[in-house]
Amino acid sequence: MLESLKRWISRTGPGSDWRAVEEWAQQRGMAFRREREGEGFVIDGRTDEVAWRLEWGPSQRHYIEGQELRIRAPLAMSPELHMLLLPRQLMEVLERETFELYTESLQTVIDHHTPEEMRWLVLFQKLPSAELKSLRGCGFDAVTSSPQGLKLWAEGPLIRALQQAVAQWLSPQDRLVLMTLRSRLVLRAELARPDAQRLAGLVELFDSALRALLRMLTAAPDLGGPISTAPVAWSSVFQATDVAATPAPGSRDDEDR
Repeated sequence: MLESLKRWISRTGPGSDWRAVEEWAQQRGMAFRREREGEGFVIDGRTDEVAWRLEWGPSQRHYIEGQELRIRAPLAMSPELHMLLLPRQLMEVLERETFELYTESLQTVIDHHTPEEMRWLVLFQKLPSAELKSLRGCGFDAVTSSPQGLKLWAEGPLIRALQQAVAQWLSPQDRLVLMTLRSRLVLRAELARPDAQRLAGLVELFDSALRALLRMLTAAPDLGGPISTAPVAWSSVFQATDVAATPAPGSRDDEDR
């Protein structure tokens, strides 16, 4: 699948209207649509029985400049299971920003305007270096509400997928976030335009992370507390913002596509 994606996207160039991407998606039974303002596209795909949504368009996070790729998959897992993987350089940037935000402004309460990935740097401790040895070898750091869950998720296949990404296309300076949030697996990455190698690599990394998470949930379904049994609908999953804040005038809602 990924080699086919590379071939289709390599036929597009700057200023493309994404016809090659659309054709690739449709041939594989995926639903493709252009973003309503013509600034990107959306693809609905599936890994085994789990549906996911890929979006490419303007960034929704201040630490990601220009365009970003987002992939999300709703899962039957506890909304209290919080796991965050970041490249070490991005972790250091966000830690520094978070420290400055809540010390220089004398804020003592984390408010809902701050992205979860920054709040978690305050709320949760990083795992000890010995327990992060494999992740650190890939240039990643992590914070979590469930150390046991993180260790199970990040072992074996996910580590190998990260190692492959680092060897082939992921640099230490890249802005990439992989996290579990509100019973979803979420990937965000800075992506100026969906070139063949990078887009294919991100899809492959998300697929590996999703499969590893499903294995973890099968092996330890009670991790993170009670699992949500509420039915999942795309309209509710992808229309609510990742950060529960009212958008500022002229801003773009994070989940409106």
